[in-house]
Amino acid sequence: MGCSGPCTTTSRRRRRRRRGWLLIGLRIGLRGRDRVSTREHVAETRSWLQQWQSFQDRAAHYDRALIPLTTERTRAAIAAYRGGGGTLPSVLEARRMEIDTRMERLRLEMEAAGLWARLEYLIPTEHRTAMTDRPVATKEQQR
Repeated sequence: MGCSGPCTTTSRRRRRRRRGWLLIGLRIGLRGRDRVSTREHVAETRSWLQQWQSFQDRAAHYDRALIPLTTERTRAAIAAYRGGGGTLPSVLEARRMEIDTRMERLRLEMEAAGLWARLEYLIPTEHRTAMTDRPVATKEQQR
């Protein structure tokens, strides 16, 4: 028997109960998705930080080894050319390699700056200032 008019209180209770369980299930599902989303966000942030550190290490290697090496090669090629033992194309090639190395270093710096901007804006400004203004507790204060 179906009810053509207003339904009975029993069927209303069942609908309310079912709706309540659906809402609870939905909330649990959303919490689970939030946790997964948070984990993904943390993993992505760690990846950005690792990439930024890698760019910093590579830039330091350029500054420490590669740029001085190409600069010395250019100086040696110029000295050989002035002394009559080198050719102009070898000087130009050495200088081109030095410029390419410096440009590659700048490209690394640009990419690192982009990653740093992403990392910097993960924390809102008001939280950032609150973290830097907070005094650091000593070991005695922590006890």
